[in-house]
Amino acid sequence: MTVANRYASEFRVTCEDREVNGKSILELMTLCAPVESTLKLWASGVDAEALVGEVAGVVETGFGEL
Repeated sequence: MTVANRYASEFRVTCEDREVNGKSILELMTLCAPVESTLKLWASGVDAEALVGEVAGVVETGFGEL
């Protein structure tokens, strides 16, 4: 289970002019976001703030691979 799927809120990720469902690994892969690209994260729902905070932390730490 991914981090985002632990939350009830809707979650979206944008890179350049493309926006996808942040809870779908297949849709995230279609972003083809190069290293050091800017991602915009947003969520709406009861736990939206916690969702964005946790996902941002995972991204900032290199998905646990840095």
